[in-house]
Amino acid sequence: MQTYTRSQEWALVFESKSRMPALEGKGKQDNDQVASSDAKISKWQQEIKESQSKIQEEERKKAESQNANLASQQPQLEEEAKAVIQHFNNTHNLDGEIEQLTAIETLIDTRIKLAKLYSKG
Repeated sequence: MQTYTRSQEWALVFESKSRMPALEGKGKQDNDQVASSDAKISKWQQEIKESQSKIQEEERKKAESQNANLASQQPQLEEEAKAVIQHFNNTHNLDGEIEQLTAIETLIDTRIKLAKLYSKG
């Protein structure tokens, strides 16, 4: 009886051993798939880092450009504002002069009318 059991056990050993290469192959295939996925993920993560770096660099350039643009335009804006104020003041001064000239014209017209009245009479 022991021999029969021992023979059966050896048969089971060989049977199990015969299934092992298929299982090992499947395990290797699974490991290869995991390694491939890891490589792809690593590559994509690196691409993301590079893209983020490019975005940050472009945002820095954009900010520098905006600041430079504002800095270069600020003196021009100030000059234009001063010019507007000066022109406004000039028109205000001219309004006063026009009023004075109108008053003088009215006075001269009145004197001419009076002179014509006195010369007729």
